Amino acid sequence: MEIDDIKKVVNRKRTYTEVENLREKVAWKNSKVIKLKVAQDTACWNLKEKVQQVEKQHEVSSGQYKDELKLRSENLKKLSSTREVYIEHLKETLGQNALYDAYQKYEQLVRDVMFKQQQADEKRKQLIESLQDKVSISSNHQSQLLQFFTAAKQQTKTELSDLKARLTVVQTQKDELLASVAELNRSIDNYKYDLIKRDKMIENLQEEMKRNIEEYNRHCSEARKIIAQLEGE
Repeated sequence: MEIDDIKKVVNRKRTYTEVENLREKVAWKNSKVIKLKVAQDTACWNLKEKVQQVEKQHEVSSGQYKDELKLRSENLKKLSSTREVYIEHLKETLGQNALYDAYQKYEQLVRDVMFKQQQADEKRKQLIESLQDKVSISSNHQSQLLQFFTAAKQQTKTELSDLKARLTVVQTQKDELLASVAELNRSIDNYKYDLIKRDKMIENLQEEMKRNIEEYNRHCSEARKIIAQLEGE
């Protein structure tokens, strides 16, 4: 095998290792995308639950506020009717001074009730505004979170596209490597076959030479015997 072929095999084996590393990286990126998606869905679900809870609280508070406004209006009407009846009753039973004192006390009572009602209305108003702020903050937070996940998802998709493109190139190189390795293996098999044939030929030649030498030695031995006989005669 030539040195250039060996270098090609080594380089392509290194490329094959890079392919496996890229595959692991793609698998890790896919796992990261799945985790991001699960985290996004979980966060969106939690935010949705919180927003629904705040909206329900807002609806309940608004309903209570409307009911109390209606009840307050009815109470004021009842107080006005009661005041008229009370004044008429006082006119009949008390003098002007007593009527004035009673009227002042009643007016103070009405003012106290209205002041307390105003304080309660102010607290409810603050509660409603607080709930509205919470809804707005939750919506903004959800929007920011969605933007973050969208950007992360887009970045991951881009990285995955790049990795897939590189993987395609490396896969092509891998196929070429496998084809070259197969060709080299065929060449090696041919070399081995040729070596076996050569070894067989050498073995046959050695056996033939051995037979020729043995035959030559036999002829020489016979010739020496003949010469010895001739010399003896």
